[in-house]
Amino acid sequence: MNFLYSIAFVFCALVFTSCDPCRNLDCVTSDLELSFLFLDEAGNNVAYGDSAAYDSIRFYSLNGIDTTFYSARPYLYQRNSISDTAIAVEFNQPTTSDILIDYDGQEQDTLVLDITSRKTKCCGTISDISSFRYNNAVSYGDDGFVIHEIIK
Repeated sequence: MNFLYSIAFVFCALVFTSCDPCRNLDCVTSDLELSFLFLDEAGNNVAYGDSAAYDSIRFYSLNGIDTTFYSARPYLYQRNSISDTAIAVEFNQPTTSDILIDYDGQEQDTLVLDITSRKTKCCGTISDISSFRYNNAVSYGDDGFVIHEIIK
């Protein structure tokens, strides 16, 4: 009789653990990264290369007395059959604060992110940048991996 109870227990355990729809699911992570190419009126890169006008470009936000700096990294990509360097910025947490772009402490621009978040059954909350405004005037949609050209 113990044998039958053991088989019934194993059968029930298999049935209940195999019904979890989230068990083998690969969750999509939040996408809070934007890529920028800062150009002058002539189309020259003002962040990198021979025409660079700035030594550093920093992205940060202020919330009361707290300052959050965002990771910005350069990377190479092809533009008009020429290799160029863009900046990828990871906004590691959703923010409702304006993001400041600091150019060597000489000048600042603002970036306002429109972030959409959705709760999922298996993967928690996933956040994405749906659009953003540069200097509160120019609005950009974020259609996946796009280089946003900013004219300085």
